[in-house]
Amino acid sequence: MKLFQKNTILALGVVLLLTACSKEEAPKIQMPPQPVTTMSAKSEDLPLSFTYPAKLVSDYDVIIKPQVSGVIVNKLFKAGDKVKKGQTLFIIEQDKFKASVDSAYGQALMARATFENASKDFNRSKALFSKNAISQKEYDSSLATFNNSKASLASARAQLANARIDLDHTEIKAPFDGTVGDALVNIGDYVSASTTELVRVTNLNPIYADFFISDTDKLNLVRNTQSGKWDLDSIHANLNLNGETVQGKLYFIDSVIDANSGTVKAKAVFDN
Repeated sequence: MKLFQKNTILALGVVLLLTACSKEEAPKIQMPPQPVTTMSAKSEDLPLSFTYPAKLVSDYDVIIKPQVSGVIVNKLFKAGDKVKKGQTLFIIEQDKFKASVDSAYGQALMARATFENASKDFNRSKALFSKNAISQKEYDSSLATFNNSKASLASARAQLANARIDLDHTEIKAPFDGTVGDALVNIGDYVSASTTELVRVTNLNPIYADFFISDTDKLNLVRNTQSGKWDLDSIHANLNLNGETVQGKLYFIDSVIDANSGTVKAKAVFDN
């Protein structure tokens, strides 16, 4: 069952119910009005229920921006499409980037030829210098030329690699499996690297419920699980929405208590 589509991820008023096990008498707990989401756990003796307001969120929710500047020449999706990681969403005009790759490739070839020639000259100079056939100055000059050509070749290769990376970045791809929103730019628009917002991509499976427990409940949970009265592994979540119930699990409880609110952040996870 799909709990949420993309346009409902910001739904509010969710309530989370936690359940643990205890052999003692269940304490009286104030239940908030109109619970929507519940969380529970198996118990051999006595189920303990804790209800908290919660907010459903996605851990994968980004607005994509380009890594190079240029004109959008193609859009390869419709709003609401399911996309896979690495799927191309937009294409930026590639002509100048291809030209940059060709130019950098040519520079790399020239640098390689210069390096190979300098390497041969240096090997000859080294042999002659060992026989005292050339001066120290001539040897040093040959060595400097060799080192400079070696550095130039490394620089040319790096420029070629960067040019190829920029060309690859003209294809803007989905960073993960998910659902795309409406395009924020049109074909023909000029987009700026790291600035222009292109489209939002969200992964709603799994879906997470963020909630906050009181510092008292946190301390009780730690004390009773450490003593063995409660079984932390048995805690699970039940999400009730529109008459449907989906079971999930407790994802984590933070160790830090907020000094202002006296609460601790927690998270549950559900398949969507």
